[in-house]
Amino acid sequence: MPDLSLASEYACWFVNRRAHTRQSDRPHPESGRHYYYRPPGERALSADDIRRHLAGEITVGLYAIHPQTQRVKWMAIDADYKRSLDDLIKLQYELPQDGIQARLNRAVAAVGVLRSPEQCRAACLRPRLQQIFDTNLCPAGLAGAA
Repeated sequence: MPDLSLASEYACWFVNRRAHTRQSDRPHPESGRHYYYRPPGERALSADDIRRHLAGEITVGLYAIHPQTQRVKWMAIDADYKRSLDDLIKLQYELPQDGIQARLNRAVAAVGVLRSPEQCRAACLRPRLQQIFDTNLCPAGLAGAA
């Protein structure tokens, strides 16, 4: 069971605002899907929520962009189109050229991008990603391909 010190470390890296979503505990009776919802009463994300998330008891969704500063600590690129793994591997190579750490998760075909526990402007990342895609490294483009 993760302790609160691990939850604190996780928050340092990933929590940019206390607003969050939760994934439903039970699937929707008709669709069978687990939907995300805002916890009732505008309840802020707590250290115990993070600990439970790390333990796999609940699933929380975090907002990457801080609403006042428009800065991010992290971002994730979900790519689930044909040959997406090739594009993500190219991104994993290119982004460190800009001092951005990139970690590929093959299980979900996504790359998580971290700069540091400090924040960087969200607006700075999109143009760089667009440039990478425009240089034909990733022919699917920034919007992806179905």
